[in-house]
Amino acid sequence: MARPKLKVVPVTEEPEHTLDQYEDAFLECRGLAHAWSSIGFFQDGGYVSRLVRCARCGTEKVQTMRTNGTFVRNRYEHPEGYLMTSGGVTKSDVRYEVLRRASNQTYGSLAELRKDLTKRSRRSS
Repeated sequence: MARPKLKVVPVTEEPEHTLDQYEDAFLECRGLAHAWSSIGFFQDGGYVSRLVRCARCGTEKVQTMRTNGTFVRNRYEHPEGYLMTSGGVTKSDVRYEVLRRASNQTYGSLAELRKDLTKRSRRSS
């Protein structure tokens, strides 16, 4: 059976929800996921919980587990401004904003980016 041909249609519309006032660290976490670091463990109502904190945005997560390691729940505390009250922001909206902000700092190729990173790391040494 022949596969149907797919037509690629470029997206030229801006997303319905703009993120232009959203903090860079928050945007990066929404686009890449949080950069968790373990802070420590504590007893939590018959369970064991681990506190982790995002190195970029400061969000904290409490992961609660049974003593055999099975998952119970996660609880989050976000810094002020992280949660969006308007709702309806998609991953696509986040990627669009990331690209919009990066448009003046985009390299022509991966090789150019790596060359610049090598120069910068030598200067900081």
